[in-house]
Amino acid sequence: MYSSRLLEILFMLTETKRVTAAQLATHFNVSVRTIYRDVDALSASGVPIYATTGRKGGIHLMDNFILNKLLLTESEQKEILLGLQTIKAVPIIEDSGVMRKISQLFQLNDSWIDVDFSRWGNHDSDKLKFNQIKQSILENKTLSFLYISSSGDKKYRTINPSKLRYKHKDWYLYGYCHDKRDHRLFKITRITQLNIQSKIFEQDDNKAIAPHVINDDWTENKASIKLLFPNEVAYRVYDVFQESLITHEQNGLVVTAELEFDEWLYSYLLSFGPDVTVISPQCVREELVRRHKLSIHQLETYI
Repeated sequence: MYSSRLLEILFMLTETKRVTAAQLATHFNVSVRTIYRDVDALSASGVPIYATTGRKGGIHLMDNFILNKLLLTESEQKEILLGLQTIKAVPIIEDSGVMRKISQLFQLNDSWIDVDFSRWGNHDSDKLKFNQIKQSILENKTLSFLYISSSGDKKYRTINPSKLRYKHKDWYLYGYCHDKRDHRLFKITRITQLNIQSKIFEQDDNKAIAPHVINDDWTENKASIKLLFPNEVAYRVYDVFQESLITHEQNGLVVTAELEFDEWLYSYLLSFGPDVTVISPQCVREELVRRHKLSIHQLETYI
């Protein structure tokens, strides 16, 4: 409590520039004498704090005092603000005013970036889900939920949650799956009917994600694929594939990658319509043609 009070006094002085000992004593519910002892302690630690008397007197910080004179460079301050702004965007983090206090302490503008990881129109639902997951991780409580795989299959899962992971624009829950008897990653957006169980489990000491784990509905049966995209859809290609997998050729962008030939891949390729050509393998090209013809037939039947 003592160290917390000293830090808050610094924050208040950075924000208001001047405050009286009586005001601080009332705010912290301590005596004026205690406040002056706090001022002495801050001064002894190297903080340029001082008190003046008279009608406009009070407790002050030396003009232009900022934290970097004690510990941090301006570049480091900006990195801290960026990190805090990013953390604040996580749906499980409540806005406790830390960003405001730190930006005032550093005397830097924090309005240059705004990060929001929640989906459009779904902030409250995502926040509730994240709060439930956070609670289960912190309290070592088992989670159960209905999970929708990339192929559309729905299965109930029971896991011992270990950590949340943000990877390539998506949030995942990592934990020990009772059904698979192994650690798995679950995409948060595909988790429904989430429930925290009363059962408490012993948390694993090693929370690192095992190399073989990708996602609950992905396997390691990958194969090489070569795709051709016109330059007009380059923005979509770079959204998914890293630059090292993309080569620019005269007739467009060629992507060569190791991918799982699953529902996600076919759905992704079909979403391009005529703006994708499967160079190899032939089995994927034939399957893509079959699905395209099937979708046309279903559309004609519907009409």
